[in-house]
Amino acid sequence: AINSQRAYIVLSHHIMAGLNATEATANQKTKSIILFYKYAPLSDDSDKMYILRDALETLCSQLHLKGRILLGMSTDAEGINGTLSGARDDVEACVVALLGKDGFSEEIDNRYSDIAKDFWNKSEEFSQAASVPPLYLDSKEDFKWSTVQSAEDLFPDLKIKLVKEIISTGGKLSSLKLNDTKQGYLNPEEWHEEMKKLNSAGQDDEKSNTILIDCRNHKEFQIGHFDGAMDPNTKTFEQFPRWVKQNRAGLDGKKVLMYCTGGIRCEKASAFIRRETGAESVQHLKGGIHKYLDKYGADGLFHGKNFVFDRRVGAEASSHMECSKKSKEPVDNVVGRCLYCEKPFDTFTPDGVCTVCREPTLVCDSCRTGLVEYHCSDHIYLRNCYFSDLSRF
Repeated sequence: AINSQRAYIVLSHHIMAGLNATEATANQKTKSIILFYKYAPLSDDSDKMYILRDALETLCSQLHLKGRILLGMSTDAEGINGTLSGARDDVEACVVALLGKDGFSEEIDNRYSDIAKDFWNKSEEFSQAASVPPLYLDSKEDFKWSTVQSAEDLFPDLKIKLVKEIISTGGKLSSLKLNDTKQGYLNPEEWHEEMKKLNSAGQDDEKSNTILIDCRNHKEFQIGHFDGAMDPNTKTFEQFPRWVKQNRAGLDGKKVLMYCTGGIRCEKASAFIRRETGAESVQHLKGGIHKYLDKYGADGLFHGKNFVFDRRVGAEASSHMECSKKSKEPVDNVVGRCLYCEKPFDTFTPDGVCTVCREPTLVCDSCRTGLVEYHCSDHIYLRNCYFSDLSRF
């Protein structure tokens, strides 16, 4: 759940070209990716926060990891949000370090013990300076894993930033505090049962009283989602609070179920719905789609690809599974549709962006040959009159 989504989409053609090339097989290596977040008290003092930032940068650099980490400058509302990629052993060493010295210290490989101890010492230094507990993840379950065969790195570099919000809302959800989050969880097994009930229900009271909301943005929903989910049709998470206020009446008295990619958006989105509406109950998928696919993969009830924030852009369900459980048969599970011909298509391409707003747009190969510029669903009505390139006229 990290920023710069469009930059990753522009870069994605490099890895796709590598994966499709015949010589790629010899050069490909297995890359592991972890997503993680934690809402926790930190500090609004930049000098103190740089102690933690530098500790994380040193840790990741020594482990040859690339990716994005955001640190929220707040004593009571933010925390850490990260996505990292590298060789499996290096990523596992990072997980051990982020769990803290009391987490899984017995599992530390001798190659990494000094690196982990150095990180723990610096984390304790930050803790004392900021008068807060050390920022460690609670358990191995807080990390979402996936793997991919690639000859290239999934991120171009490592960036660790101090930010006001670890998931950007333009300040619209900044009033939500730590006590407002961390509730209403459904683990993947519990969520699976809820989805089965919704799918098997007719027009009974259970189904009519339940609202299933996809908290992600429209482009993410387009290529994969749970059946029956509402798409708020947002382009950024900043727009979600406005959607809630516009649909407040429809949420009153309802059982609300919510999901997102990794869980971080749902933490605040669910807290906002609890505060702003009269919903009967509000629950969300702990660990998000990613953790659900770790458990069920292509055999689950999520259909299509999971939109991810690295060069893959869209990840197949089976790529998330750490337990090596795969579907017995390949599944033709293309949820996305070309905006122009409506044929199945779920691949965002570097040049497939709306000429009006630059939003990634699904345009299949056949339609692409007859078009010079593209328009997203919000601006498709302008396709015969709005153009950025006037050279053909």
